[in-house]
Amino acid sequence: AKGVLFGIGPNAASAFWVRIEVVPSVTPTPSSTLPVSVTPTVTATPSTYISGSATLNLNDLLDLDTNHINSGGEDLAFVLGDQVHLLDPIGGAAMAIFGESQPTLVECQSITLSTDPFAIEDRLPVGTYLCYRTNMALPGWARVSAFDAEAHSLSLEITTWSLP
Repeated sequence: AKGVLFGIGPNAASAFWVRIEVVPSVTPTPSSTLPVSVTPTVTATPSTYISGSATLNLNDLLDLDTNHINSGGEDLAFVLGDQVHLLDPIGGAAMAIFGESQPTLVECQSITLSTDPFAIEDRLPVGTYLCYRTNMALPGWARVSAFDAEAHSLSLEITTWSLP
């Protein structure tokens, strides 16, 4: 009524949603004289907040919450360090190398993250997955899909999950 925006994402302008699951109550039919109880189990399915690909050139900054380059609120910097290219978490973001298989939400939430930069030539070959936490505290993964040291170009695929 007062015209104040609320939501998630940058500037709290993106819609938010609620998933309600109605779990039917089970009435057991006893097969013996012992009391039987059934407890339904609900498994949460992670929701994707944003996903896509991004190609970074030297000194580009990537916002993992919006998948926008050089737009403000960035989480990663692609820079040239001491003769190596670096992927550097910035603005309160953190990351960790996961490996060659795509991580799950639980795996990315349980891995120890760091704010230290990673040398791409030394530690991030094409196909490597990273887990991250954005500066908005959202978890996600990134996969190095291409790297060209001579052209100073890095391509990533990302998935950032929303939290309930």
